[in-house]
Amino acid sequence: MDVVNYAYPSARIRGMKSYLLSGEKINELIRADDLEEFLELLNDTYYSDILTDLKEKNITEIERILLHDLFSV
Repeated sequence: MDVVNYAYPSARIRGMKSYLLSGEKINELIRADDLEEFLELLNDTYYSDILTDLKEKNITEIERILLHDLFSV
């Protein structure tokens, strides 16, 4: 296969890596006492902009909006 075939997907993947949370941030999210704290911890990440579209603060709605973002990339 030609290297050109891999240039675009490779660049997209490198760009998407910036959306990944650090291990430290993931541990903070795991230790969150409640949903409010969990959302507060996400406020200083890429996901803060996505969460502004949140209609309700519940797990189902958060999962829906995060999955929508994942599959729209």
